[in-house]
Amino acid sequence: MWNYARLSSTDVEEPLGFYEDEESRAQRNAEEDAQAWGHCPNWFVNMIPELSLQERLLGCATCMICGYLLSIGSLLRMKDLMVGNPVPLVSTVTFGNIISLCGTFFLAGPRSQLRRMFHASRRNASFMYLGSLSITFALLLMPRFLGRGLVLFVLLLSQYASISWYCLSYVPFGRELLEKCFRLMMASNSNDTEE
Repeated sequence: MWNYARLSSTDVEEPLGFYEDEESRAQRNAEEDAQAWGHCPNWFVNMIPELSLQERLLGCATCMICGYLLSIGSLLRMKDLMVGNPVPLVSTVTFGNIISLCGTFFLAGPRSQLRRMFHASRRNASFMYLGSLSITFALLLMPRFLGRGLVLFVLLLSQYASISWYCLSYVPFGRELLEKCFRLMMASNSNDTEE
């Protein structure tokens, strides 16, 4: 069995959780490795080169910059959206998001990144994000049908909402703060309508 640790930084380790010690983390990591990567064939393992920290940072930065340039560049396609053709906008944003997501595998390594993405606190946001990316990609390949543009645009909004919710899970009390702000806005709107 091959360990993906050589792709992740050995200098920096995740801080221990509230109810976790080093022994339980080592046991959990060994169990996750056996479950997730025990079936990985040797020919695949040998294809993945060992990367230095500089190479990982360069790979991550390259993917992130290319992905964000595609996503920001898609704003030039906003005129297509206004005339009823969302495919150019949605396809460039989706491909940009996929490339940016691939950049995180360079930085943390695939095993570590997948473990973080599917942690209990981020699982729903990850499923929603990956699901909206997959469905968007599938709809882009399908022939046109009535309402396709609206569905694609809703999926695009879903991508941004789910990745924002995912990122807020890394900010201490980020989700709680957003929920509180949203409740205050809703309460102020209901007070304005009553007057």
